[in-house]
Amino acid sequence: MPPNSRKRIPKACDQCRARKVRCDGTRNTCSNCERLGFNCSFPETSLLPHDATRKYSTSPSAQPRRIRVRRACQSCHILKARCNGEIPACQRCQTKGIECVYKDERRTAEPRSDVDHHLQPTSESSIYRRPNSLASDTSHSPSRDLIVRSLELFFKHVHPLPAYAFLHKASLFQSYNTGHADQALLLAIIGITSQLCEPMHEVQDYGTSCVDTAADSILADLEKPSVFKLQSLVLVIRHRMAVRRLSSAFMLLSIAARMAFALRLNYENPNICFLAQESRRRLMWALYMLDSTWSAGLKEYTLFPSDVIYLQLPGTEEDFELDTARTTSSLCGNLDEDKELSILAYYIRIMSLRYRILQYTKHIVANNQAASLVPAGIKRFEDELQVFYAALPVSATFSDRNLRLRAYSPQLPRYVMLQIWWHQCHCDLFRLLTTGFRESAPDRILQQIDHDFIMYSQTRCFQHASSIADIIAAFVNLGSEFPVMDSDIAVCSYQSIKIIYNAFRLDAHRFSLNTSRVNDVAKLGLSLLGNLGRNYSIISTIEADIENLVAHGRSSPSQDSHPITPEKSTDSPNILSISKSVTSGQLLSRHSLVRHSGFLDDVSDPVMPSEELGKAPRDNIRSDASSLSTSMPFASIGCNSAPDQMQSNIEGYWQANNAFQGAWDSLAPSFDPSTGTQQDLDGFFNIEPEFWTRHFGA
Repeated sequence: MPPNSRKRIPKACDQCRARKVRCDGTRNTCSNCERLGFNCSFPETSLLPHDATRKYSTSPSAQPRRIRVRRACQSCHILKARCNGEIPACQRCQTKGIECVYKDERRTAEPRSDVDHHLQPTSESSIYRRPNSLASDTSHSPSRDLIVRSLELFFKHVHPLPAYAFLHKASLFQSYNTGHADQALLLAIIGITSQLCEPMHEVQDYGTSCVDTAADSILADLEKPSVFKLQSLVLVIRHRMAVRRLSSAFMLLSIAARMAFALRLNYENPNICFLAQESRRRLMWALYMLDSTWSAGLKEYTLFPSDVIYLQLPGTEEDFELDTARTTSSLCGNLDEDKELSILAYYIRIMSLRYRILQYTKHIVANNQAASLVPAGIKRFEDELQVFYAALPVSATFSDRNLRLRAYSPQLPRYVMLQIWWHQCHCDLFRLLTTGFRESAPDRILQQIDHDFIMYSQTRCFQHASSIADIIAAFVNLGSEFPVMDSDIAVCSYQSIKIIYNAFRLDAHRFSLNTSRVNDVAKLGLSLLGNLGRNYSIISTIEADIENLVAHGRSSPSQDSHPITPEKSTDSPNILSISKSVTSGQLLSRHSLVRHSGFLDDVSDPVMPSEELGKAPRDNIRSDASSLSTSMPFASIGCNSAPDQMQSNIEGYWQANNAFQGAWDSLAPSFDPSTGTQQDLDGFFNIEPEFWTRHFGA
């Protein structure tokens, strides 16, 4: 018999075949149709050659109706959470206090959006799954679609920010595609991307759970620092700053500092390729900028002093992307010779200059310098700022043309913030001799300084604040898609508005100000905050402060006065708010991160021991003081090696061939980073790994 004439008798009925389920082939009514109440039918002919067209219909109109419907609400369905389907609100939504919405039971096709500006989970999407832990079943890990989408959004919208420019796109994608990408790093990228690029609170909550999982993984394995973990930790810190978990971010930054110096990231490593070197440099400079934001010129909060960073500044994005080796200048190099520095390198330099300005002004406010030396100090910093701006390439200076040329460029955020920070440095400097601010010099110093120089400083402070407002106005009215920006632009906007309002209060005629002008500046700041959205928790605080300026003309005395007095916490009479109990030498600005961290001292008042404690048996108290020295394993560690010698000792531990292997391996378990030698470090840190997760993790 010819093959094409061979006849095949189908076993499945039309209904089961359309539903793609197994059919027992029982004639008249199969078991499935009988159970579901369908009209069971078989094809009219059972002669179906392989090349013939099927006689039964598979069109949607001919398919049987669906019996099973979705019971989960939209919130639970998006996050793949268990939903009990209660009407009108499920138990999960009631517990979390969120709106519970059920979709219509009819299944309709939902078109998939081609827009990739936001992470947009549709009701049919399955990419959002809450991660339990990195050691859990892989079925609970983020899907490949979510990871790839987050990576693409990160490099498109987040990576252009100077604080996130340490990851190399091609290397990271290659690592992920080959299965070698660090899981904590991927989770941290998902978290920070969902926070900065997604307005939906549900997706931001999912990103927070990813970041918490990444933090738990890092803190549970602190004994083996690596560049991967440090990269993840920077993203975790940035995310917690965005969601206002400042005390956790502050503590994690100290761990990041230990990791960075243990890995010797503050030194150049000539034994690895350029791409790995540049990645390490950018990571270290990202930590330096992060630290300068937290410390704000206060030495006791500084973890990355510039004098211990022996690295050249980052190169251009093109060189980094294409692995093109190029030598740049150091942080303190001659500005006149650095015409080819990248915008990122200039950004790092202006941040370093601002740190020194804040350090100087806080030194003056603390009455630690003679009044006769203040004008010379201010002029010295002003000259340094002028030299910095003169060294910028023409394309990097501010003009309407240069701004519009970058309207659709990923370099727009760096360019705008470079201009704003330069003017903010002048405001921070000249604000010292402008009354009405917490950062103003004491009256004792102001009375001894020449009046003309005080008037000059106040004028310059107002002029640069107005320049910040003009830059923000041009940026907001640019007409292009508003990019993801750092929250620093909101802080600088508030500072400029506050200075303009203060100038209006001091002498409106001298500064050519009227009520309409100052209110327009405030409205501009509110417009900027509206474009930034609610991806930063600090936005609502700054918005309230600007509205307070509009309503009262200036902040309340409690906000503008000199160093705040100690405030007692309402929780206990013995608990003192450390972040608000500062002296003049610890001056914190209105939106200082340390100021808003909320650290508490629960032993501010001495407490006498009770009689029961006094009756404790003295046999349990060790009286042999010599035993303390023998129990200190770090007593014999020496720190007298010169930096060059210490660097030569560690170079042998780095074996690298590319940007994402070798150079990013963790330290050997028995390596001592302080001496560059091998030791037995068992018991070096007598701290349980669970301690870090319990106190600093999720």
